[in-house]
Amino acid sequence: MSRGVGKRALYLWFLRLAADQAARRDGLDPAEPFAVVAEAKNALRLQVLNRAAEAAGLFAGMPLADARAAVPGLLSRVRDEAREERLLAALHRWAHRYAPFIAVEAPDALVLDISGCAHLFGGEEAMVEKLRAEAEDLGFETRAALADTKGAARALARFGGKTVEISPPGKALQMIRSLPVAALGADAQALRRLGLKTLGDVARLPASELTKRFGAGLSRRLEEAFGRSATPVAPTAVKKRYSARLSFPEPIGLTDDVMEGLKRLVTAVAEKLEEDGHGVTALELIIQRADNSSEITSIGMARPSVDVAAMMRQWTPILDRLDAGFGIDVMRLIVRAHAPLEVKQSAIGEMTSKGSIEDLIGMLGNRLGFDRITRPLPAESHMPGFNEARVPAVSGPKPPAWPKPEAPGPLRLFRGQPVEPLGPGRPPERFRWRGKTYGLKRSEGPRRVLPEWWQDDPARLEARDYWRIETESGERLWLGADPAPGSERHWSVYGEMP
Repeated sequence: MSRGVGKRALYLWFLRLAADQAARRDGLDPAEPFAVVAEAKNALRLQVLNRAAEAAGLFAGMPLADARAAVPGLLSRVRDEAREERLLAALHRWAHRYAPFIAVEAPDALVLDISGCAHLFGGEEAMVEKLRAEAEDLGFETRAALADTKGAARALARFGGKTVEISPPGKALQMIRSLPVAALGADAQALRRLGLKTLGDVARLPASELTKRFGAGLSRRLEEAFGRSATPVAPTAVKKRYSARLSFPEPIGLTDDVMEGLKRLVTAVAEKLEEDGHGVTALELIIQRADNSSEITSIGMARPSVDVAAMMRQWTPILDRLDAGFGIDVMRLIVRAHAPLEVKQSAIGEMTSKGSIEDLIGMLGNRLGFDRITRPLPAESHMPGFNEARVPAVSGPKPPAWPKPEAPGPLRLFRGQPVEPLGPGRPPERFRWRGKTYGLKRSEGPRRVLPEWWQDDPARLEARDYWRIETESGERLWLGADPAPGSERHWSVYGEMP
């Protein structure tokens, strides 16, 4: 008796997960050719196609330009892997009604350990059909396979060619012998070069010879596929979701009513997060109108927060522009991102100001985009212009203390504005800068900055001499030049001194 008997693994493959997701979201007609595309080999290529696109002769990997030439009416969407990951996580939570142990196999499959569960649904066949029917009702096309091990179930689902494959206990070998060697994964091409086309061909070879040539990994996958050994389904941890929903007996439309409803939702999710020691960094509000239309708005927070008042201040300018239409029936608030709260001890008598820097960053980020709001951090470089790095203001490492400069530096840095020498000297006694002529009153220097030879940036491979100068008209500048001797020295202004 094989070791896999008693254990049953169900492999649920979502054939067109990305395409089905886009079709559900955008309400696309399934009869219209549609494909999800992504950049590969310097071109946009088809990744996931619906049935209509495949029936029109298109295939995965085909350049989008060629596909549109062949099918002018082809619709396409750029692939959003993060959205697909969230969808698969949602399907993972949904599938827990069928089995307690479920593993996510990215990007488009679930593996369920249904040992001891099938009788609750009227047997294995009835359970599989019910699972697939519910997935179809949700708008997803699936293939399912049931076997003693997840390796055998995966091979049957992806390469068996049938919508449903159920292997009786202990019969995996007979079921998968005719499947192509591609069912084993990465070594398929090498196996085909040896003239091995099916799993049955591979099974006839001594395991020791396979291990010598291909390593233990292939033998292990082969043993699992044949049901001779079983790797248990390692359940994927269910990520806790934070959300709240509010339904109204009568549609609402006044801004004050919407704000009050939102405040209740924000309070509910903030309390849940605070219990777990986390704070909000991104929120999404979905409103459902009486005419069945919907609208989605979102905000971000500069720091993890459970401060309801601070979050409501971010929502206020957004909700002022919200169109309630014929009234709002349902409001749903979803926490899209959260992080551990930063514990901070307040001083006695300290009060929180409404005009905090976090509020300002959040307000600017929600208007302009958080990627445009940055803050400086010290960088490990002794070269002017490279000893500072810019990181997003809403994330990134905790800012360290700025090191004390070795010598007074400029208050304002330039990238190097050319100077035309009009007289002799180092630095020149007279020079033209920004179209104006200046006379030298006093100078201090030079201070030579050596190149950072270990860096790849060409701008860091040049040595330069710097002078602090004061002009006759009172300007205090930071003047620099390459250290080459003679009058061919190139001068530039690199900053303004205090």
